[in-house]
Amino acid sequence: MSKALKSLYITSILITYIVSQSLAQTNSTVTKVFKDSVFTDTTAQSPVLKRAHSPRTAWYLSAVVPGAGQVFNHKLWKVPVIYSGFAYGLYLYYNLNKSYVMYRDPYNNYRQPFLNKGLTPPDTIFNIKNISLTLAQVQEQRDYYRKNRDLTIICISAWYVLNIVDACVDAYFFDYDMSDKLSVHIKPSMYYSNRQNYYAGVTLRFHAK
Repeated sequence: MSKALKSLYITSILITYIVSQSLAQTNSTVTKVFKDSVFTDTTAQSPVLKRAHSPRTAWYLSAVVPGAGQVFNHKLWKVPVIYSGFAYGLYLYYNLNKSYVMYRDPYNNYRQPFLNKGLTPPDTIFNIKNISLTLAQVQEQRDYYRKNRDLTIICISAWYVLNIVDACVDAYFFDYDMSDKLSVHIKPSMYYSNRQNYYAGVTLRFHAK
């Protein structure tokens, strides 16, 4: 496993651990505030806040199976979007890695015998895909495709983390009231400081019925 893959793997583990701990702390804080703010009768059982839709459950589902948290949140349309992103990322990785190997192998095969003897490899001409390239040009192409291949791995990892974050956010707002009672009105406005200077603007009005 290359250094880039190792660092990405460790980073993904740290991110998922931090998100898990923050979710646990947030849930415990909300529960404590709810208990302290509600009037309790000594003869009645103390009310305990229990989320009907758990963000932690959505987090675990999306971490184990990407898209499962979105199904849990009833956002089925996001599942093909998530897997389309993974499919495109893997497609790019496959092609970039294929091109990287195409330049890496002849470069290493030519240089290795000279390096084993302690000699500096002289310049030569390679014929790759019917294109004549010098040793420096082959090295440049090899490094280019390797850099973009590793960048693709980072993007795929970020897409995986985004899938988890999206499931958590949707789960947090799952029980929020987003009905028509909440509305926003936008209309243009005209202002003037005197009879010669006029200014155009936009007015926003928030209304709750």
